[in-house]
Amino acid sequence: MCVDDSGSGPSSAARRAIERTLTVRAYRALDPPQQAVLRLALVDGMTADELARTLDTTPAGADAATARACDAFRREWLRLYAHDEDRSPRCRRTIARLEAGEHVAGAECARAADAHVEQCVPCALVAAHLDDLAHWLGPLLRSLAA
Repeated sequence: MCVDDSGSGPSSAARRAIERTLTVRAYRALDPPQQAVLRLALVDGMTADELARTLDTTPAGADAATARACDAFRREWLRLYAHDEDRSPRCRRTIARLEAGEHVAGAECARAADAHVEQCVPCALVAAHLDDLAHWLGPLLRSLAA
C-alpha cells in the first residue's frame, strides 16, 4: 500500500477508514502486552518457538499467551459490536449472549435467538466466525504498517 503523507490522497482515506473499523478499535483497546503478542503472532507470523524466545517463555507459554490475547480481542470486538448504536435491540441481545459466552437459556429464548441469527446477516456472520475473529486482525494491521 502506498501511503500518501499529505493526508489527502486515497491511501490516507483508506487508512483512516481501516483505523475506524471495529477490528482495529478492539485491538487498540487491548493491553500493550496483548497487542504485542497478537502483532508478533498474526502480523509478523512468528512461530510458537520464535514467540517464546521473544517473550522469554516456553512454546506452551507463548501459545497460552496467544490464546489469551485472541480471547481478549474476541471479547472486546463483540463488546464494541454489541454496543454499536446502529444495532437493533435484538442484535444487541444476541451478540451480548455471544460476548458473555453464554448459551441462551430456555427453549423459547433459544428459538428467538436462532430465528434472529437466521434473519440477520451481520449477526449470522458474527456467530459463524466467532472463533476466528482475531485472524481478521492480521491483514488489517499489515495494511496499517505498510
